[in-house]
Amino acid sequence: MTAFFVPNDTPCMRCVMKGGAESGQTCDTAGVISPAVDIVSSMQVTETLKYLTGNKNNLRRTLYTFDHWFNYQYEIKLSNVNPDCPTCQKQYFPSLKRHANTPETILCGRNTVQIHEKKEMDLSIWEERLSRVAATKRTPFLLKAELDHHIQFVLFPDGRVLVQGTEDITSARSLYDRYIGS
Repeated sequence: MTAFFVPNDTPCMRCVMKGGAESGQTCDTAGVISPAVDIVSSMQVTETLKYLTGNKNNLRRTLYTFDHWFNYQYEIKLSNVNPDCPTCQKQYFPSLKRHANTPETILCGRNTVQIHEKKEMDLSIWEERLSRVAATKRTPFLLKAELDHHIQFVLFPDGRVLVQGTEDITSARSLYDRYIGS
């Protein structure tokens, strides 16, 4: 699936799906063939280029769905913004909330485990600590710390840490505990 959502212009995904997006099949549970990822990525980049170059009249105004394995595709016209939408209208983001008792999440297809235990992180403090053992780079939004060619941490002010270079929760947890701690 792909759609181009523009804040304050188009409905958001929760408006279109009418809730429920908190659970269900993911690429971890249902699988995905890699060419589909390439196709969706290309379509999203094309829509972004249209938007950034001011060609907003040419933007796709549908939710485009396709299944190349079974050879079907269809488009759903985007509805109007739901004035009672909890996400785009009331700024409630349930998909970004941590799930109880599961601070670790494998990010499908990204060779990354996300660990979200801390409520917040001061990136300047963590930059100082991690720079002793890793090459660090900080932006206003995140801190990257490359331990070696295979493992990298990405820390966010809201307490999330991405352990990149593994999809093994035990390994990611061990690295997190060693360098970040609980």
